[in-house]
Amino acid sequence: MVISPPRPGTRTIGFQPAISQPLGAPSPPSPSAERFGSAWAVTVSFFTGRLRGQFFSDVAEFGDDVEGATQIAAGYLCLAAAIGWGVSFISVLLLNPAHLEAHGLAVVGAAGGAYGFLQIRRRRDPRLVMSWMVIGFLVSAAIISFHHAGIIAPIMASLPAVACVASLYLEGTMRRSALLLVVAVLVRAFA
Repeated sequence: MVISPPRPGTRTIGFQPAISQPLGAPSPPSPSAERFGSAWAVTVSFFTGRLRGQFFSDVAEFGDDVEGATQIAAGYLCLAAAIGWGVSFISVLLLNPAHLEAHGLAVVGAAGGAYGFLQIRRRRDPRLVMSWMVIGFLVSAAIISFHHAGIIAPIMASLPAVACVASLYLEGTMRRSALLLVVAVLVRAFA
């Protein structure tokens, strides 16, 4: 086949490379990449009613993992726990400064929640951190209810929600341990 030059008065189609960037070049970041795993972005989207959009954006940025949505949800729960423990720490500090166990447990709980949420940014699974946070929460509820009958940290009111989260995310031995601990805490709290 012989390729002849174009005839006068006809149009030619210019060839463009099929790959616009050389192979191995990093792809440009997506517009939502800078907000991926941002605690501030998640908190603002919660209060402005755009949490669903932020969630799906984070799931898309997280990667191709089949359980990406579950992992992002676990990270969001860790963020909610960190915020809850922080609010609990401040309120108990203002109302009952001598409640040292609650202060220590709140700091550990907030740090654990923050660490769990940061797993998203590192593209790791935060569910293991959340599993240990559930166990730690139940232990802290037992300690606080055992030592004090006065002002109990406000985050302790979320014990039923923690039991639901435990049944959704925990598996195997961790699930059975958490449910036994829930029963023990409830028996001690209402005894």
